[in-house]
Amino acid sequence: MTTETKDELLSRLSLMEQMVQDGRRSTTYNGWMFLLWGTGYLVAIGWVYFLPHPNLAWPVIMTLTAIAGALVQSAKSKAQPQTTQSRALAGIWISMGCSIFLFAFGGAFSHAWTTPQVMLAGIEILIGLANAASSITLKWKTQFVIAIVWWACGVASFNVVDTLLLPILLAGTLIGNFGFGAYLMALEARDKGRLAHA
Repeated sequence: MTTETKDELLSRLSLMEQMVQDGRRSTTYNGWMFLLWGTGYLVAIGWVYFLPHPNLAWPVIMTLTAIAGALVQSAKSKAQPQTTQSRALAGIWISMGCSIFLFAFGGAFSHAWTTPQVMLAGIEILIGLANAASSITLKWKTQFVIAIVWWACGVASFNVVDTLLLPILLAGTLIGNFGFGAYLMALEARDKGRLAHA
């Protein structure tokens, strides 16, 4: 291998590592999105238990949450250039959101719908899938732990009585959305603090 070839490989490796770091930074700066979706889950749960027309709760609240997230993200994106990796990550999460919407909306109005266990387990497993795909893309073990939390919630939801479904979903939301979102926002604050002192 020539010196030039080694230099090219090292340059490419450095570029790939920089892309991974940029992707993690982009995810870190979107911690608010995890908090937004966690809030959406809690509002939907509240509607199901305390308001009329519970079959509308998930489709309506998830749609409103998606619109709010898209508006905020659109405003933030104008200040940040898009990369191939950021588009890939956005694609993962948009695809997951569309899948959950179709699953919840279709299930809410279908006579073929079986049990609440199926709905919640499906949603939890899809959220786990998006976290896993993001963590693999970013080579980020912390986010893969969040995927495992959501998958565990999904498996548990398939195997418990109705009265335990809400605590399982709340545990997933508290850890996977509020906990991870707060962690990301703390990383963002740390990064901005370092830049301010640099």
